[in-house]
Amino acid sequence: MANDPRAEEYFLIRKTIQKLVFFMGVWPSEDSSFAYRFLHYVPVTLYFNAIMIILNSIAHHLDNAKIITLSFGVVAVYLLCALKVLCLAMNVKKIMWFYKTIDELCNQFLSDGRLQRFVLSDVTIYRYFFWFHTSLCGFSGTIPLVMSMVSVMNQKIHHIHPIKYNLIIPGMYPWNASINELIYGLHFGLESYTLMWTFYVGALVDVLFSFSLLQMTIPLRGMSHAITHICDQNDYRGTLHRCLVQYRTLIQCRNIIENTYGPIILGVAITGPIALCSLAWQVTQMETINNFQKFRFAVHGVAKILQVFSYSWSATILKGKSEDFLVKVYSSEWYGSRTFMNTVLTMLIQRPLTIKAGHMTDVSLGMFVFVMKTTVSYYLLLQTMEQKSAQ
Repeated sequence: MANDPRAEEYFLIRKTIQKLVFFMGVWPSEDSSFAYRFLHYVPVTLYFNAIMIILNSIAHHLDNAKIITLSFGVVAVYLLCALKVLCLAMNVKKIMWFYKTIDELCNQFLSDGRLQRFVLSDVTIYRYFFWFHTSLCGFSGTIPLVMSMVSVMNQKIHHIHPIKYNLIIPGMYPWNASINELIYGLHFGLESYTLMWTFYVGALVDVLFSFSLLQMTIPLRGMSHAITHICDQNDYRGTLHRCLVQYRTLIQCRNIIENTYGPIILGVAITGPIALCSLAWQVTQMETINNFQKFRFAVHGVAKILQVFSYSWSATILKGKSEDFLVKVYSSEWYGSRTFMNTVLTMLIQRPLTIKAGHMTDVSLGMFVFVMKTTVSYYLLLQTMEQKSAQ
């Protein structure tokens, strides 16, 4: 296999993602231990613990619109992360078959050094997305942790007593979680661990989805290239049959991705506007805001917008490449040949590879536009409610 730079990028990204997903506890493995198979329940338990203390805070502040808006935005994030882990965990065997199959299919085209540059044309763009999105999520998850620690240290340096211990999650425990340093430290450690899993899972599942669809476009590009570079009639027969088998395999792969990620994408479309509206509402309700706070809110907002865009963009690319392949088949030299007509027509009656959100609607850039419009609508609704309550 030729050492094309894009091929090296592809295999490096694949290896990195596999290691990260393995750490999360949902990487499919036939010989995984009993303890490993239950690792994914750790973050789910942490998420629901965080949701309960946030709901407790809402119950004690029903007359405070600012706290309720902030709390619902955070609850939406935790619910989405729990949904991501559970969807992957419940489809481990299917995902195992998907990656085994798609890797074999991709390697058939990547083994040809002349095709590597053609079929991996989007790898560099994906690499930038991978590192940019994970960096944004990492920053968003680290800042609340650092700010809480700096606040306590600053109070100690300036001999401020009693020290106000700030926790990370905007919730309320049924007991006093800041009665002393030991109790505070235990709660702070638990919330820090929860926050780490939140942004780790949030970023990783997003890039895993995009990478899975990127892998599916590799055979589509290779099949399109094969159809348009047929040398003779005998080669045409074999190429058509091979492409038909490969396209059917890709349909099976698409079905697995759709069943696994369909509920997740639907969750992104529902919780995305809530989280973005909550973030925008926080910014507008702050009386004073410094440059660091502006940067923090901007990073968090961009990460959330990029999350929604990544699902829409990846699904749109997959659909476009499958449509391009079917056009190449239609444009090939099959007219008037009864020998090839049945095979070609069998391929042409196949629909393009689209991803549905919860078996309801196709995922496309239209979903991204919908989420942005819904965010604006929610924000304007909150403004209207605030104006009426002030009158």
